[in-house]
Amino acid sequence: MEEENLPTSTSQLDKNVKMDAKLGLINGKILVDMYPSKKSSFHFTTGLYIGKSQLVNVNGYLPEDIVKIEKALQPYSSYIPAEYSLSSGIVLGDYNIKADENGKVDAGIKINGVKPYVGIGFGRAVPKKRISAQFELGAMFHGKPKVVSSNSEVQDLLNDELDSSGFTDIMNKITVYPVMTFRLNGRIF
Repeated sequence: MEEENLPTSTSQLDKNVKMDAKLGLINGKILVDMYPSKKSSFHFTTGLYIGKSQLVNVNGYLPEDIVKIEKALQPYSSYIPAEYSLSSGIVLGDYNIKADENGKVDAGIKINGVKPYVGIGFGRAVPKKRISAQFELGAMFHGKPKVVSSNSEVQDLLNDELDSSGFTDIMNKITVYPVMTFRLNGRIF
């Protein structure tokens, strides 16, 4: 271990799990504005937002030294203290979640990739003058969010904990994402 510049006792090991979280609400859109009157700039908008289905992605990583030690001692895995082995994983309350071979545990919130949209607003996409403003309030319907993980143990933990806390009931009611848009439109000719 000393040759590899790795800790030689468990008291020297970092026991904190590093967590990264990313928001992934990136979408393209196909929208149609419908004007009830030719003279008015009031309009209804309908269409689709198309994009990633992973709304939030969280990754947890075991400390790098623990991963390196386990890989270095793979042939002698029976001698690695259980609390510092990848097979032991990350302890969350009463749960012990196993990490993959790189020390990673992941989870995320998933929504529909195709999201219907409706809105109302003022302004024209093609202005009558050189420049105009357009304002719109609407709602994107992304479906019922689901908490997911590629690790079956994490998925079981999430299902048990979220169901018992009532979080799943709340998530099932949040199926709409409000959208407010302000645009400046210009005309070339």
